[in-house]
Amino acid sequence: MSKSLIIMINKSLAEYIKNENTNYESKEYDLLYEELVKQKLKNYERKMDLRKKGKNYEKKKN
Repeated sequence: MSKSLIIMINKSLAEYIKNENTNYESKEYDLLYEELVKQKLKNYERKMDLRKKGKNYEKKKN
């Protein structure tokens, strides 16, 4: 399973828990939400690293 699919599944599950107010504890929803935030932060950091490498490459190239 790809990471994006796992993130979509977790997001979908978190939204379901939030919207349905079933027997899930809010703690479980919070853990899912926290995992989503961590994934987004990781993706953002990776994106920034790639941009930085790209800029360094352009500097060396010129």
